[in-house]
Amino acid sequence: MVLFCYILNMVEFVKLDKENIGLAFSCTRDHNLWGSEFHQKSNKFMIDNIDYKIYGIGAVRDKNPVGHAVLVDAKPPLSPVDAPDSLYLHCIYVSLRERNSGIGMELLKSAEKLARSEGKRALFLNSIGMNWMSRDFFEKSGFCVVNEDGLDSTMMKSFGGNKEFRILKDIPKHEAKTNTLLINHNPLCPLMLYRFTMLARTVAEELKEVDIVENNPEKTEASKEQLLYGVYFNNLPILVDEKRLAESVSVIKSLIIRI
Repeated sequence: MVLFCYILNMVEFVKLDKENIGLAFSCTRDHNLWGSEFHQKSNKFMIDNIDYKIYGIGAVRDKNPVGHAVLVDAKPPLSPVDAPDSLYLHCIYVSLRERNSGIGMELLKSAEKLARSEGKRALFLNSIGMNWMSRDFFEKSGFCVVNEDGLDSTMMKSFGGNKEFRILKDIPKHEAKTNTLLINHNPLCPLMLYRFTMLARTVAEELKEVDIVENNPEKTEASKEQLLYGVYFNNLPILVDEKRLAESVSVIKSLIIRI
């Protein structure tokens, strides 16, 4: 366990490896998912794919995880950005009760320090405007927008010199037949696994005329394309929030094609 710093009212920031990578799922405590099937699936995926270079940073207070950051090499299939000698920040999260305490900013600093220590030339990430850490949060740390796509902004912080990169678009893997709910699970995020699974179960119970296809990757494979994740119905993207699951189901219901 490599100590990054020991500040912010006794919060430790530690580099995670195979022995303690589970700390990267601190968000599951907030959502009662700690130790759940979703937590276990994500934990297994990360351990099975450590050779891909998955990096974790945990924020810990009194031996309890309060935040995390997960990074991967900026190349497909796990990264939506293809950039040699760079890292992609897959997620950064701070427990609800610990927000506005500076932990998020310190996690971001630790991510940059990790990238530099690995000889990387840039750090990429995606900022989604509706999230608690908006684009402004990252811009304060020196990130700039390199691709604008609706609410989803790809950002980069270069550590010197020009940087070549390629943005991979998040589109469905294949054309699904009519009235099919296509779910590409994100194995790196237990919360997203939970949200998508709850949607699938609800749709199966309430909308019998809808076919459900779930893709659950268990191992990364060498690929030039992104490991896509998301929910699509009749090839249209569907936003999923477990607190407003009924709204997602209503949207799907409104899109059913009657023949």
